[in-house]
Amino acid sequence: MTTEESTSYSGAMIMLTATNYTLWRPRMEDLLSCKDLFDPIEAKGKNPDPTKELE
Repeated sequence: MTTEESTSYSGAMIMLTATNYTLWRPRMEDLLSCKDLFDPIEAKGKNPDPTKELE
């Protein structure tokens, strides 16, 4: 592990940098999925802004 990798490593997740997105993305998806946080936020039929129409 290089110095850059060891300093950017935080727990089970590596820090996103300008050069490691292809490595970071699947790890972040797995981490969020394991914590049951990967699903998108849904309004569940409620319109948070009554001035706009629901699509």
